[in-house]
Amino acid sequence: MKKIVTLFVLVFSLNCAMAETIIVNTATAGTLSTLIDTFPIPDLKITGNINATDLGILKSRIKVRNGLVKLDLSEATYSSNIFLTGAFWSFPSLQTLIFPSAGITEIATNAARNCSKLTKVVFPKTSLTIKGGVFTDCTSLNNVDIPEGCINIEANVFKNCTSLTSIYLPSTLATMQTDVFAGCSSLSKIYYNSVKPPYSAGNPMATASPNITVYVPSQTAKDAFNANAYWFLYDIETYDFTLYTGVTNAINGKACTIERSSDGICIKGVVLPSEVRIYQANGTLITTQIIATENNHIALSPNKFYIVIVNGNASKIIL
Repeated sequence: MKKIVTLFVLVFSLNCAMAETIIVNTATAGTLSTLIDTFPIPDLKITGNINATDLGILKSRIKVRNGLVKLDLSEATYSSNIFLTGAFWSFPSLQTLIFPSAGITEIATNAARNCSKLTKVVFPKTSLTIKGGVFTDCTSLNNVDIPEGCINIEANVFKNCTSLTSIYLPSTLATMQTDVFAGCSSLSKIYYNSVKPPYSAGNPMATASPNITVYVPSQTAKDAFNANAYWFLYDIETYDFTLYTGVTNAINGKACTIERSSDGICIKGVVLPSEVRIYQANGTLITTQIIATENNHIALSPNKFYIVIVNGNASKIIL
């Protein structure tokens, strides 16, 4: 038995050294400690059932925490609808963080605070609240795409994200607290697909860059934002959101283009084959397809809002 365990650890170590994705399935929540060792795992995907104990293992095993570059929890089921406070606080190497895709309604305070190398975050497509300070001091975070379903962003969520240049805010967002973007000195574009500003007790952009352009979907929306006590301070422009394809649509270093037609879309500029998943705005999966040629076509009904995910990178389109 001892030899088998030793061989497993050796193979596991070699895989980590090659920077391949290590997939760990926790059939029972709270058992992650028995499935990973103490050595670095640069690219880790956890499936199955997890809880706060499992997240604590990632933090307490120093070599695991310090070596983790990508963490994919998209297929994991968390034991609570509230994602753990401070779960990934100060993970020094973490660049990509993918939250569980379902079941989470709140990302708790300081969940990924001070992850100084974090550049990409994939949020759950749920009725979501992002609590205070979640990404405070994530100084490498440059583009953020918050999906439809998010309803509330609390204070200081992106405080001192000094590399943040653009963000997409969904039409479902109803509340933004004071100082959401405090200290975001590079922020220049906010794409906000809403006809009216969110409720806020103070300026969400206070102490951020003064040179922010806010893109809204219509003249009616522009008038509403210009009449708001906080948003009128910034340049408000109308924008055709049918042209919006996400702020994180680079696939394997190549630009991903979504070409629209009257009855569907064609994905261009990706490494083939590629996986495409398409969701309705409410998060319901419509189809999963593997595209193998540049001449691909995916049929979709017109006049609807879709979320298109190509190899894990999300874009939003309206046909």
